[in-house]
Amino acid sequence: MQTIELSRSIQPLPSSTRKIAIIDDDEDARDTISWQVENTDGFEPMLIYKNDKYSSDVNKFADYIASQKVYAVLCDHRLFLDSFANFYGAQLVAALYDRKIPAILVTQNFSIDLNVSIRKYRDKIPVLIERGNITSTEIIKGIEYCYSELNVGFSLSRKPYNTLVEIESISNEDGESVIDAIIPSWDYDTAIRFPTAIIPAILHKSLEKDTLLFADVNIGAETYDQIYLKNFELAPDPKGIDINDLIA
Repeated sequence: MQTIELSRSIQPLPSSTRKIAIIDDDEDARDTISWQVENTDGFEPMLIYKNDKYSSDVNKFADYIASQKVYAVLCDHRLFLDSFANFYGAQLVAALYDRKIPAILVTQNFSIDLNVSIRKYRDKIPVLIERGNITSTEIIKGIEYCYSELNVGFSLSRKPYNTLVEIESISNEDGESVIDAIIPSWDYDTAIRFPTAIIPAILHKSLEKDTLLFADVNIGAETYDQIYLKNFELAPDPKGIDINDLIA
């Protein structure tokens, strides 16, 4: 699970603006999280209910949240109950990230959702918490971590580096094409699974076992779940590289 690393402090907004939006399609879960926020000093819960104006458009939903001038957001990953939304919470958290709104992703099905529907947007999800682990302390730490990344920059565990990625296999998970790949600069013995869809479509015809790619990866990640990959490109064929070009 996400390791919270607070090496830098930021100045919080005035307490009068510290509304925390709670986005969850389950009423009981929403009320439980609301209670946790109420018991977090200085924060006020703001419950977000189903609204057909934005339930089918993640950007409209993100714009609505932004218009509420919230301090931060706690968002469930699965939002499909009673057609609350037709997209995953991870996608909404990523849209909020683009708008510089701190958002924590909450998940109850961590092991099921991680590799595909969460990993697809992991580069824009600074903090991921399992529902059962939500406490006042974790809420405060998570929000501070998000604010730090958005306003100061990446921590060591989140900073991306361009590095080699070697495809081990290509298969399917829940009907979606996925890749298992080794990232030697992170851990040569652990394959990372991620959706093929995050690689540009123009490269798909070149993907097979042992294909080498370059990608931006947070190789300082402490755990498997923290890894994200983005900005893929094919690595040059080692057989075609002139050693003189490398040392010139």
